[in-house]
Amino acid sequence: MTEAKHTPGPWEILGPGKPTSDAPEGGDFAITDSNKDIIAETFFRVSAVKSRPSEANARLIAAAPELLEALYWYEGMAKEMGKAAIRMDQKRILELMREIAVDYGKKASSAIAKATKGQL
Repeated sequence: MTEAKHTPGPWEILGPGKPTSDAPEGGDFAITDSNKDIIAETFFRVSAVKSRPSEANARLIAAAPELLEALYWYEGMAKEMGKAAIRMDQKRILELMREIAVDYGKKASSAIAKATKGQL
C-alpha cells in the first residue's frame, strides 16, 4: 500500500457548533485527528442566503481514511485475483473471492456507515 501523505486516520467529527450571530442556527462541524486537532471544518451557512448539509459533508470527509484504506485493499485483492486467473489457479481464486466477499464487505460497510451515519 502507498504511504499516506495525509493526516493519518481515524478522523472524527465534533459538532454541531453553537449558534453565533453569523449563523444563528449553528450547524458547523470540525473534523479532527486522533489528537483532537482540527484538520478540516464544514460550515452550515456559506452566505446570507445559502446553507449546506454540513453534517453530511463532515461525515464524508471524516470517513475518507477508511474509504481510501478499503479501496487500497480492494485494489490489492483485484491484482491477486488477476494473477490467479492468469495461472488458472481455481483454488486461489475461490479463496480470494471468499476473502473479498467477507473482509471487503466488512471494510466497505464500516466505511460507508461512518460516511452516511447508516443512512443513504
